[in-house]
Amino acid sequence: MRRLSLPFLLSALAFLLQACVKPTEPTEPKDSCCNGSLTILVYDSTSGKLITGASIQIRREHSDYQATATTNEAGVAEFAHLCAGTYSIRIAAEGCAVVELSLELECNGRAFLRVPLRCERSDRECCHGAIVLAVRDSATGEAIVGAVVQLRQRGVVLEETRTNGEGVAAFDGLCPGEYVLVVAAEGFQARELTVSLECNQVRRLVVALQQRRQECCNGVLEIVVYGMNKPLPNATVRLWRQGRLYAEARTNQNGVARFANLCMGVYGISVQPPPEFHDLLPQETQVELSCNQARELRIELPPREGGSCCDGVIAVVVRDSLSNSPLQGAVVRLWKGSTLLARMSTNDAGVARFTDLCPGRYGVSVHYSLGDITIGKETEVELECNERVELHFLLRVR
Repeated sequence: MRRLSLPFLLSALAFLLQACVKPTEPTEPKDSCCNGSLTILVYDSTSGKLITGASIQIRREHSDYQATATTNEAGVAEFAHLCAGTYSIRIAAEGCAVVELSLELECNGRAFLRVPLRCERSDRECCHGAIVLAVRDSATGEAIVGAVVQLRQRGVVLEETRTNGEGVAAFDGLCPGEYVLVVAAEGFQARELTVSLECNQVRRLVVALQQRRQECCNGVLEIVVYGMNKPLPNATVRLWRQGRLYAEARTNQNGVARFANLCMGVYGISVQPPPEFHDLLPQETQVELSCNQARELRIELPPREGGSCCDGVIAVVVRDSLSNSPLQGAVVRLWKGSTLLARMSTNDAGVARFTDLCPGRYGVSVHYSLGDITIGKETEVELECNERVELHFLLRVR
């Protein structure tokens, strides 16, 4: 038998190995920065109601990518698998003003936007509410004719009327919101109460007034409410007697609630901070009045311990709507109701950041001055416990 040489065997083995090994097919590189997401919640800026069916269009600049979604019953639309970049966002809903804004999405970033829309049509459709008030004598149950009833909102008297022959007064054409009713009649102690209305809701109330007593019933109690070492307006102060609510009032701009025509005796006092001040605790105490005594009492509402829900953040981003470049030096103000909480200017990235915020509804206003011209926008945002929200403002700078 003929022997095969070693070089021949090595060549044959190399040929067999080459035939058995499959070449590696090239794979397309995957973009690891295209797993971002965007969630947008749309609501009515006036009523706070969530808007269903709003159309949202997004487009990534310097690319062909664009997408459209519609808000669901919760007012939410979601976009997934988004690549990093700058996105133009357009939000439109029937009867509402169109909102356009810009968002910078980081690599695999997750963004959440709360966008308020000014909806004129929904405002008109929801302004058919009414309050019907029947005023009675607490002792006899009889109707009080000619009682003066004031309707107030945010400290402003909207309307004033008198009860008719049946002791009834009515206010109609009311939009959703919180109203204050002040009822007064000669020979009776005045009362103040708060009423909340939803869209086109009709509230029917019965208010009983107590007759004034002549002897030892001319006492006066002024309660001054403080929070964070400052007078606290719009706090709710309730006066209790023998376990029952005797009177209720809101503090004025100086933090004062005044109760007059009080009889001698022991009164319980409970103070509730305004709804927007979640970081303050309510307080209770009691006071004893002698015959026709006038007394002033100061009550300090302490902050909540630990501030477990007061680590919220509102970041405001201000850009030029034409060039999309950041606007440095824009003045951003943060409000709670009518109280200015903070003021700052945007940095070179067009950003102003407010930290250590407790839950509640905040107002944000942005103003930018260019020579003698000042342009501005404002919005509101509801902040949850330790939530971080980013708001984007586009200003047209000419």
